[in-house]
Order: sequence, then C-alpha cells, then structure tokens
Amino acid sequence: MKKIIYKKATIKDLEDFFKFFTKSIKEYFSQYTKRTQEFFIKSYYSAEYFRNVLKNKEILFLAKSGRKIVGYFLLNEKPYGGVWFSN
Repeated sequence: MKKIIYKKATIKDLEDFFKFFTKSIKEYFSQYTKRTQEFFIKSYYSAEYFRNVLKNKEILFLAKSGRKIVGYFLLNEKPYGGVWFSN
C-alpha cells in the first residue's frame, strides 16, 4: 500500500471528494433507507454544501494514497441526524 498523506481539502478537490463521499454514504450507512441516503447526499450534504464549507474556510481533511482519496474528516459543525462525518 502507498503511503497515506493527509491534507486540507480545497475547491479543486471537491469533485473527487464528493464522489468518494457519495460512495461512502451508500456503503457505510446501508442500514438507512435509500430515500434517507439520497436526502443526505442531495439535500443536506450536497456538493453545494461542501463547496460552501470550503469557501467558508471550515475544515475538511482528506486522506490520500497517491492521487486516490481513501478517507476524510469534516470538522465544521454539530452532528446532523446523529451523523458526524469521518471515514
């Protein structure tokens, strides 16, 4: 396995991060209904939400192995729906 590097996310990382985020919601929250998963992805934690997180200089760390995102940690607010995101 390649070395894992931790970095603060930028707007340039948003597209790749959001793909990884969407996949992680569907995999790690499989006990939630598809409707609930889609609500989190499209309504509350949308790509626009994360764009605003980064614009407001809130903290989103990415864990990367090479060019691939393998994890993340979001430090910006109180949990919503019992969920505070890290992977």
